[in-house]
Amino acid sequence: MDGRGAVALVLAGVAGFVDAVGFLVLRGLFVAHMSGNSAKLGVRLGGGAVSAGVTLLAAVAVFVTGIALGATVSEALTRRGVRATAAIVLALEATLLTAFLAWGLATGAGRGVAHGSTAFYGLGTIAILAMGLQTTALQRAGGGAVRTTYVSGVLLNATQEAVNWLFWVRDGDRDADQSFLRQTLGLGSRGASRDRALLLAGVWLAYAASATLGAFAERHLYLWALAVPLAALLAVIAADTAQPLLR
Repeated sequence: MDGRGAVALVLAGVAGFVDAVGFLVLRGLFVAHMSGNSAKLGVRLGGGAVSAGVTLLAAVAVFVTGIALGATVSEALTRRGVRATAAIVLALEATLLTAFLAWGLATGAGRGVAHGSTAFYGLGTIAILAMGLQTTALQRAGGGAVRTTYVSGVLLNATQEAVNWLFWVRDGDRDADQSFLRQTLGLGSRGASRDRALLLAGVWLAYAASATLGAFAERHLYLWALAVPLAALLAVIAADTAQPLLR
């Protein structure tokens, strides 16, 4: 596994941990899992709970804003010849998570905040914006796209790569030119698919395991649990500063 693959696992762990802590503190609002928020949006609107639906819609909008901000910062830095763009985007994320921690401690949010309160909207905006930023920090690892803040696409790609490995069609074989996986999806060699499937499965495992750890830590340490993902982000920032991942 190359350096980007290792960083993808770390960032997936950060996202899973923060998503779990945010879900508990914000009492059911996901800060990284926008698929979950989108499904809940439909349920709330379909049930007539318009105010709750608007809150979930706002969460999605903030996440998209974070992605746009991260992409804009990365583009501006790249045009100016800055090499460690991932470090700067992740530093912004770490700053937001630190603000989340500080505000949460000041308001006693570690035990959960009431929906509709100032703390709920403020903390939710900060955490979701941070996760949107992370989405743009590292988008390719192991020869293909990797998403570290949501897992539906990761599971899709991991399964397709695994199927390509299992049913590999050699160049020159009769079915090579009619392979859906190779010709339509553009998947690579059998070895590449094996490596990608393992990496993507690791990303999912890192997300799920860290979400479990985050829920456990929040239960015992409250918001101080965020020291764990913050330490992980600082390690990645240091690594990218020393040897840029997106060179």
